[in-house]
Amino acid sequence: MIARAAAGLFGVLLAAPALTAWITPGTVLVPLGPASITAEGALVASRLVLRVAAGAGFGLLVMLTTRWTDLLAALTAMRVPDLVVATLAMTQQQIMSLLRTVENMHLARESRLLSAAGTGAERGWVVERMAFVARKSLKTADDVYDAMLARGFSGSVPTLSRLTAGPRDLTWFVLSVTACAAMLAIDRMVFPV
Repeated sequence: MIARAAAGLFGVLLAAPALTAWITPGTVLVPLGPASITAEGALVASRLVLRVAAGAGFGLLVMLTTRWTDLLAALTAMRVPDLVVATLAMTQQQIMSLLRTVENMHLARESRLLSAAGTGAERGWVVERMAFVARKSLKTADDVYDAMLARGFSGSVPTLSRLTAGPRDLTWFVLSVTACAAMLAIDRMVFPV
C-alpha cells in the first residue's frame, strides 16, 4: 500500500506542470496567470496519476502474489539478461539485510536512551547511521562480488525449476493482450486527447 501511495505521489509531482495553461492550454479553472489550472490540464494530469497508480498496483500485485524465486525464474524464461536477474536477486537480499541492520540500530538506541535528545543530536545520529549503512552496503557488495568470483560465478543464475510456456500460458497471454487493447480503445474513446 505504501509503494502504491508513493507511486501516486510521484505521479502527482510529475503531472503537476501539466495542470497549468503554460503546458496544457484550455478552459481556465483557477486563474493564476501563466500557471493557471485548466480543465484539459486537470484531465491530462488525473489520467497520468491514475495510470501511474494502476501500474504500481499491478506491479505490487505481482510482487505480493509470486514467490521471489519464481519471479526471477519467470524473468529468465522471458529472456531477460542474466545480469539483470542476478542484480535483482542480490539487490533484494541486500535491501533486506540493510533493513534488519537499521532496525537493530534503532532498537539498540531506543533501549539505551533514558531521555529525548535535542533535534541537533538526533539529526547527527541519523546522519551517522546513514553513513554507516552506506559504508556497510559498499563493503558487503565488494565482499559478495569477491565471493562470487572465487566460486566461479559466470554471470548466469542457476535455478532449481525451469519454466516453460504451455497452452495455458499462451491463452493467458492472448487474453491479457486483448484486455489491454480493449482498455486502451475505451480510453481513446472516452479521452480523445
